[in-house]
Amino acid sequence: MKSVTVALAVIFVVMSLLFLSAKVGFIAMLPNIVPVMFFFGILGWSNIMLNIGTSIIAAIALGIAVDNTIHYMVRFNRELQVTLRRAPLARGRASAPSAGRSCTRRSRSRSGSS
Repeated sequence: MKSVTVALAVIFVVMSLLFLSAKVGFIAMLPNIVPVMFFFGILGWSNIMLNIGTSIIAAIALGIAVDNTIHYMVRFNRELQVTLRRAPLARGRASAPSAGRSCTRRSRSRSGSS
């Protein structure tokens, strides 16, 4: 569990530096923590022992979550800047769906589904 904590701390620092805000770093951590908690919750609920295989799966899940979070946050930021230049009162209404669709397509292409 210590390695997961260290990994999440490093991810928080990187996200905060990438987006120049600790607040955004905390927000970006939510989609990174949920899959790991979900995975370990299922392991515990199913009485599956933690071994090298399950640890690798957890690391892969965390990596995919981090990758999707970075893509989403960057795309959201770009869309928000475009939206604010066009219509300052619109704010983020048009930005979130577009960024979400992009991440969904990227995740589906990685998993092999269409």
